[in-house]
Amino acid sequence: MVGDASQTIYSFTGATPDHLLDFRARHPRATVVKLVRDYRSTPQVVHLANGLLSQARGRAADHRLELALQARGPTVTPE
Repeated sequence: MVGDASQTIYSFTGATPDHLLDFRARHPRATVVKLVRDYRSTPQVVHLANGLLSQARGRAADHRLELALQARGPTVTPE
């Protein structure tokens, strides 16, 4: 499953991020991999986003982005 509980945009239809937030409880043997590298944004955008996230509370406070060079292939960070 791929998803971001902070970006569930269909709440107007009654959808909730519960299936993402409860994933570990329902699938305790699953490996969770966070994708934290940003391949599309400029360094300035990533720096600004991390500055805002550093002031966040709750789940958002746990997020940080890494800037990836275009020449690199995708990598994942196991949790």
